[in-house]
Amino acid sequence: MSLMEQEPMDGDLYIDPVFVEEQDWIWTLDSVKDESRAWVVNFYGGGCDYGYKDDRNCVRAVRSIKASE
Repeated sequence: MSLMEQEPMDGDLYIDPVFVEEQDWIWTLDSVKDESRAWVVNFYGGGCDYGYKDDRNCVRAVRSIKASE
């Protein structure tokens, strides 16, 4: 969700236009309780939901930055 924009950018996607439009749904690393589903981010609608792990979605490589202590 850290890639999500507040408003649609360059069309209908809630993500910076530097990313390709074809990846409007992407997987997260986080599983849902039953382990057969995982959370997905929807850049077309601007939300988060879950999908079954055998569904076909995209991934994006990202890195996190630790907050200063």
